[in-house]
Amino acid sequence: GLHILAQDESGIAVIDKAAAKAMFRIDAPGVEAAQFSPDSKSIVFYDNKLRVEQWSVVDGKRSSVHELVIVDSCFQTLLTPDGHTLVCAFAGGSLSFPHMGLRFIDVDSGKPYFEKPNFFEPGVYSGFSHALSAFQYAKGISLNVSLMDMLASPDGKYLLLAAADHILAWDLDRREAVSLGVGLKKLYQNPMTFLTPHQLYEVCEFKGKGMYITRMFSFPDGQLINESEIGDQ
Repeated sequence: GLHILAQDESGIAVIDKAAAKAMFRIDAPGVEAAQFSPDSKSIVFYDNKLRVEQWSVVDGKRSSVHELVIVDSCFQTLLTPDGHTLVCAFAGGSLSFPHMGLRFIDVDSGKPYFEKPNFFEPGVYSGFSHALSAFQYAKGISLNVSLMDMLASPDGKYLLLAAADHILAWDLDRREAVSLGVGLKKLYQNPMTFLTPHQLYEVCEFKGKGMYITRMFSFPDGQLINESEIGDQ
């Protein structure tokens, strides 16, 4: 609550909330949304060429920069809040029968430490399949098309990735998959967000009259905390 990020298409300003003035500005045209690190001492961001930068909030200077080289283009990416892992979703297989793969890249070394080429194999007539085929045909780079849910917990400990009913929960500290509790066993690709490092909020099935069921779960043990509803806006 001490500082505010204000970002436009040309750069990022760091604002002292109490003094109501800009501390410094970073010239960063066309980058993805910047974010504070979990300890709030740094700002991390990246661009569509996968150049990852970290800046110190205290002195307003860049503390690190890494340019990642990836053989397979990413159609969707996510940088974890600590700036140490870049998640890359890529299209594999043939144009007729594409599949969705995942790769976790260590930003400091530039090397992948986890890969799952066949994370999701959509049906040939699905929207997923058409979008993946179009991406393969275009051979674009890091388009950041939202085909799947990619979430990082606020403390940077957990990743949650969802494509239809294919779910992966990941512990970034231990670099291993996490088993989800009973309430999250049937988690689906829906609008969702981490409320806290250990609470997940999901917009679920349609209830009727423009309303949807919402559920709040403890994470990752999946205990139902609250059930409510929300409008279709």
